[in-house]
Order: sequence, then structure tokens, then C-alpha cells
Amino acid sequence: MTSPAAPAIQIPNLRVPYITSWSVERISGDVLFKPHAEVAGLRLTYPDPVSTDWMFGVLWVRQALAPQLGRPEWNAVHALRQRRVMLRKLCQVCNQTAVDEETDRIWWVLAEELSEFGTNAPPTCRACIPDALVSCPRLRRSAAVYTVGDYEPSAVLANLYRPGPLGPVLKQESVEVPLDAFLDLEWALATQLIVTLHDVRQEEIPDLDPVQRPGAQRS
Repeated sequence: MTSPAAPAIQIPNLRVPYITSWSVERISGDVLFKPHAEVAGLRLTYPDPVSTDWMFGVLWVRQALAPQLGRPEWNAVHALRQRRVMLRKLCQVCNQTAVDEETDRIWWVLAEELSEFGTNAPPTCRACIPDALVSCPRLRRSAAVYTVGDYEPSAVLANLYRPGPLGPVLKQESVEVPLDAFLDLEWALATQLIVTLHDVRQEEIPDLDPVQRPGAQRS
């Protein structure tokens, strides 16, 4: 039985997207390298690893789950919630399905061109697109609305480490690592899932209510 979708969070006239990190949701940074038989070499891991630390052959960042506590960190994406909505075709704003019930296509809003591997921006359901366009500065500057027929995981956004005399040394931050780059994945700490979109169609941006338009005066 699946748990009910979390309600959209409201803060002074702005919805806090479901994937946004909150100030108390701290990230654990304690990683180390250990020999691993499957890779015949060193593998990045935690001091107390569990099987759920890995997905798609890469170690994932550990992050506390305490939404609505503290303050929203608008520019930070919660690693586990971002991965969850990607895998379940859920809206990044309201945490409910992003699949259109009439067309069976998935709604998406993008602020920039797709990378070689796709996008780390999760779907946005049609009902939440107006809020997203108003609330996000990047989307206000440049946004396009699409529907997609399907998508698949293709890469991760990750921090790459290398072994050092005193432990792992951070080599690169926020690097796109494809899921078939097996050697790089062993030394990576994933923070977001990247997906490749299929059957992409650009759609009209839904009309906004006049009081929602950027710059409009609220009564």
C-alpha cells in the first residue's frame, strides 16, 4: 500500500516545491574508500554501509528527511526526494503524478537546453506549472513547457573523489556521470538523477491568472 502524497507546502504566497531542501535536512559527508571484490579495486562507501546506499551502481548522498522544519533552501535540491519523483513520474512541486490522465503523457518544464544525457529537472504536473513559472527566477527568465512520452535514467549528477593519504579527496563537484561509466561511478557520490527524455513535444505555456503574473500587484 502506497502512502498518500504529501500536501503542497505554503510559505507567504509561495509554494515550496516538494524537492526543495530544508535547513535541518543536513547531508552526511563521512565517506571513505574500501577494497571491493566486485570492482577489483577501491569503492567509495560509508563507514556503516547498507544496501540501500547504492542505486544504479553508484553511492548516493545521505540526507536527513525533515520537510517543513527550519527554513526552505530555495536553491538546494533534496537528493532523495529528487530521485523519488524521477523514478515515480511525480511532480517536483506537489509530489503527485505528472502524467496527464487524458493523454498519458508527462508534463515537463525546462529552463535551459537539455544536456548530453538529458535533464536533472524532474517533471512538473500541468496544474503546478503556473506556480512554478511564478516562483522560480530561472523559469521566469526563460522557460519552455513540454510533454514527453517516456523517459529513462541515463546519468547522475555527482561529486567525484579520489583516494588521498588522509582519506577521500574531493576532485570535482556536480559532474554528470553516465550510468555506463562504471569506473567513475565507483568513485562518485551521487546527488541527483539525470534522465533522458523520449518523444518530446513542446506545448503552450498555460495561461496565468493576472494576479499570478510576475510583477503583478497583489491586493
